[in-house]
Amino acid sequence: MDFKELREKASAALYVESVALNDLLNLNMVANQEARERMAPMIFETYLHASIMRGIMEAIDKTKEALSEPVGELDPERLKAALSAQDQAEADAVRFYSQASQELEEGFLRDLFAAIAKDEERHHKIVLDMKRFFSWHRSRKPQSRKMASAHPIMRSR
Repeated sequence: MDFKELREKASAALYVESVALNDLLNLNMVANQEARERMAPMIFETYLHASIMRGIMEAIDKTKEALSEPVGELDPERLKAALSAQDQAEADAVRFYSQASQELEEGFLRDLFAAIAKDEERHHKIVLDMKRFFSWHRSRKPQSRKMASAHPIMRSR
């Protein structure tokens, strides 16, 4: 899936969530207290779903912006330090999201945090792979061999 297709899907999903949210809020206006209490998780999650879709569209824009930046010269020591810092950040993120998912009640948020933890584990493995790749190629030009992108969206860009 490319960015254009992903943006279209996120935009369509945002529309679906907006319609659902509008209907829920209209229902909420006429609901008694018991019905409102039952609807509260749906209202919250529908707002969350819409926010996720907006976040996907923003992430696409920010990623395109980052990828359009000029390519710099590779400084091996600076790269090593940056990869080490990123490695630590990814490891911390795995621990945080894994723990948070275990502390949440069953449901969408627990599943979301668990999915993010799994994605952070994948990021951690990518950083480790990059560290191995660049340390192995230290004596060569690292640009001489391209690393395969680890994310399907980036492979089809």
